[in-house]
Amino acid sequence: MMPIIGPDVERITRMELLDILERHNVELLPSHRVAHTSGLAVMIDNLKNGSQVERQFDHIVLAAGMVRDTDLADRAKTEFTRVKLVGDAKSPGMISGAIRDGLVAGYTL
Repeated sequence: MMPIIGPDVERITRMELLDILERHNVELLPSHRVAHTSGLAVMIDNLKNGSQVERQFDHIVLAAGMVRDTDLADRAKTEFTRVKLVGDAKSPGMISGAIRDGLVAGYTL
């Protein structure tokens, strides 16, 4: 929901990560919030202009802040058989830990 991606990440590391994501055509949606999911469909709120759009995704990486919040995971468990908690949903921390958690979760799915 932040207006920029990784504001607390060291500048050079942030630039490198964003470059890697861009090279792999990863779509980043800062200033957006997941309203709800249904199957592969995700309803997304744009916090800048108040619009809402439904999109289809194969994978979602949700970076939502430094407060443990399992609400989305709890709702996802009603739609999906395998849901893994990573990053701040698992335990608030730094982005590097969330990336590591996401990598491990991805390999185990």
